Amino acid sequence: MARMRIVLITNRTTEALDCMFDGVPEKIPPGYKRVNKADEDEGAQEPFESVVVGAQDDGRPYQHPVEYFAAEAYKRQHPRMGTQDPYSVDARDTEYLLGVEAWGDDVSHTEQTGAEELLDRTQLPAQRQDARTVNFGRSTKDGAVEGTLGQRKPLDKRAAKEARKARTKQKALDQADRRARFRDSQLPNPMGLRMSYDDAR
Repeated sequence: MARMRIVLITNRTTEALDCMFDGVPEKIPPGYKRVNKADEDEGAQEPFESVVVGAQDDGRPYQHPVEYFAAEAYKRQHPRMGTQDPYSVDARDTEYLLGVEAWGDDVSHTEQTGAEELLDRTQLPAQRQDARTVNFGRSTKDGAVEGTLGQRKPLDKRAAKEARKARTKQKALDQADRRARFRDSQLPNPMGLRMSYDDAR
């Protein structure tokens, strides 16, 4: 009978995280939760303060049992953006939203950042810290382009059809003009015969 090794993984956030290993999806429940902390003065009418505590009843973070080899895969699927050491080739030099306490991982509360990339640019030279998002976008149903760059006006189908007609008409006019110039030029034919398009018909 085959044995399966199990480890306890902690979701360091207050939101469930979707993971997948060996083609099998799994949702890791949050290890922490937000609760309202009553003000010390019971007569105070101010709203409650929100604090983060462990999701278990005793206040400790919830630990979810997963397969041993799946735990590392789950961790790498949820890095904390903006925390990767640009000078290291070790994946452990990145902060993750999941952690296994038995492996020495940090399982304290954290949340995902608003960073656009995994790299921590604060560790780079000053001239390489200035980066901006380049998103050429994808066309939406009305023809507008999503993203910060490449914006264009909504596509007008009627205007596009008229533009195609105008291009076709101009092409025909150009071809007729070339034929007329050939007929008027009276250039000798390489075969020793003088002919025009009209004579060839």
